[in-house]
Amino acid sequence: MQIQDELKQFGLRVKQARIARNISAGELARRMDISLPTLRKIEVGDGSVSMQCVMTALWIMGLSEKIPQSLEHDSVREFYELQQYRKKTRKKPPISDF
Repeated sequence: MQIQDELKQFGLRVKQARIARNISAGELARRMDISLPTLRKIEVGDGSVSMQCVMTALWIMGLSEKIPQSLEHDSVREFYELQQYRKKTRKKPPISDF
């Protein structure tokens, strides 16, 4: 399953970010006010962990601002917005009475 693989990759990146910042798993869990097993679930990509827990981990490591930024350049969203703009600005043909 593709989603499972992406969750695992995301969890691994969270773990790598923690290690790169020289923060132990116990310390990060304490700062997040969660159990160590919950942090381990995040780091292995367990999708049952709340989004709030994941975002808290990213915030503590200074990475939370990267999530919204990664969505800013969503080509599908930009295409949709362009289509909506065109619909609003499209001139309607005049109604003529013969």
